[in-house]
Amino acid sequence: MSGGAYDYVFSHINRAAEDVAARHRDKPHVLAFAALLRRCSDVMYAIEWADSGDTAWNEALDAQIRAAVHPGEDLAASLTLAETVLANLQHAIRRGEAMGT
Repeated sequence: MSGGAYDYVFSHINRAAEDVAARHRDKPHVLAFAALLRRCSDVMYAIEWADSGDTAWNEALDAQIRAAVHPGEDLAASLTLAETVLANLQHAIRRGEAMGT
């Protein structure tokens, strides 16, 4: 498969960034947001190609993603994931106890 694992969503993100920036050239905060969208588009492009099998998911891609997210967001996401896993484990343990195992 060549690209397209996410229906080329990166191109839509990039187009939105361009349109927003063009419509709001006099608003620095909106231009900053458009720049963020461009970075997201770049990262999504790399993810899409990796998930399509055209490139490998590697350390460079992980670094690109980490550079695009706000500092601490990966930790927050890790904590949320850990809380979900813990809740699932606790549920499984309770279910096992209720079944007498």
